[in-house]
Amino acid sequence: MNILFVDDEIDVLTGIANGVRFDSIGITVALMARSAEEAMEMLQQHPIDILVTDIEMAKNSGIDLLEWVNTRQMDILCLLCTAYSNFDYAKKALDLRAFDYYLKPIRYTELEEKLRGAVEELQKRRSQAQARQFGEYWLDFQKENRNNFWRKILADNQALTEQQLAAEAAWYKLPYTSSDSFAICVFDIQHCTEMGEWDSPTLYYCLDNVIMELFQSDQYSIQALTQLEKGVYRLILLQNRGFTVDRGEFAGRCRAFIVFCNQHLLMNADCYMAVNTPFDYVHATIRKIHDIFRDDLTGTNQVYDAPLHRKKGAGYINPEAMTNYASLMSQGRQDEIMEEMDRFFTRCAEKKILSRQLMEVVRIDFVQMVFAVLKENNIAARQLFHQDEYQGLYERSLNSINDMWAFIHYILNVSEQYLKFSNRPQSVVRTIQEYIDQHLSESITRSSLAKVVFLNPDYMAKLFKENTGKSVSLYIKESRIEAAKQKLAGTNIPISLVAQMVGYDSFSYFSSLFHDATGMTPGKYRRQMQGSGREKVPK
Repeated sequence: MNILFVDDEIDVLTGIANGVRFDSIGITVALMARSAEEAMEMLQQHPIDILVTDIEMAKNSGIDLLEWVNTRQMDILCLLCTAYSNFDYAKKALDLRAFDYYLKPIRYTELEEKLRGAVEELQKRRSQAQARQFGEYWLDFQKENRNNFWRKILADNQALTEQQLAAEAAWYKLPYTSSDSFAICVFDIQHCTEMGEWDSPTLYYCLDNVIMELFQSDQYSIQALTQLEKGVYRLILLQNRGFTVDRGEFAGRCRAFIVFCNQHLLMNADCYMAVNTPFDYVHATIRKIHDIFRDDLTGTNQVYDAPLHRKKGAGYINPEAMTNYASLMSQGRQDEIMEEMDRFFTRCAEKKILSRQLMEVVRIDFVQMVFAVLKENNIAARQLFHQDEYQGLYERSLNSINDMWAFIHYILNVSEQYLKFSNRPQSVVRTIQEYIDQHLSESITRSSLAKVVFLNPDYMAKLFKENTGKSVSLYIKESRIEAAKQKLAGTNIPISLVAQMVGYDSFSYFSSLFHDATGMTPGKYRRQMQGSGREKVPK
């Protein structure tokens, strides 16, 4: 077998070449490369069976090299090494299907053992290749068939009849019959606290392995694990004929999954389960689970038994409270609003009536209340809250009580800032003036200036004139003429270009305005300011 070592430290490569007994572990050729770039060239020129690469290198890293190998689908066993114990590296190595991962400094006896294991694994893989070509391809085909079948029948709004189910199962070559029963579980792990950087394929791969281990049983077999949306997974299990699944035992497996998510993924999770479900009732049961999952926000890290679940009654906040909130908000007493809403949500949680339906109604009234207060203060709320951050918080606000709190905090804090800002006329005027001075070459309108300060255009114009004694349009014109005077006096920029630089595409219109403001043409002004002895500047 051939092996390639990659490290940008020559001493490390020399030590490996002299310290590892390659012939004793079945390696005939050992090549060395001092960079990922050099390794890429060698991988294209020589047949390599095992690749051992350092992660931290000067230009491209070992991770980059492994991604390059995977992109080209090279049949190479890869090992990564690093001087740092960093979980991110281990996770990335797992993503890229590295065979092993170890830390420097390298001990040659330990490295030999890892290489011996790699050689044995490679030999095992190749000796089983022909068998896998038939057996595993068939199993993979069956797994994909099962996933496609369940996606199809559960995507329809209407449940299929018993005859239709049998026909679909036959088409997918699945041995399901009307006498089969199924266990179902929907996992909701959207409420991530520390590991939000995990991408979906990595998380799915991790969860797939955990679920395969936790839900292995003599009573049922896993049929499909599909992702409904980000953070939501659906598990279908076929119960062995003649077995009745114990609810408590199955719920225990769900709780074990929640504990794993809490301890190892640093995520919260909810599980919605149903067992002993007839084949033709799976669709209706799944729909009920989805309704519970979408609506119930009572707890976190809970197991819900769907057939035993009863929808909670929904209370609602007294509409008069929103009037009180509006008054508090106008007075800058946002903390009191938060305290009142906290007491409301706490009561709903204690009564177990905290549902998405309730949260959605509260969100509608709360947003309308905030927008109404801002409008009364001449703030353009829809422009103020048009940013991506607001949209993201709004869309996530019904996922959990924590997401709702994040949305409420954000909208109240931003509103408070702009209420204070709008009540400081000098700050508003200064912001407008600074914007005008920095954008003289652009088209500036009353509407565009109003968007800068998130105010009603009429109110903005009135506020500006009251505090400067000038209309917005007059200030813009004077600022442009003043900027033109400075450029004419201090530079030799052609006058037509000066006109464009201060926002006038028409040279004649600029000249007319300049003459009205100064009593002379731009050319005469430049000659007077720069001295009549200078060479004439072209238009």
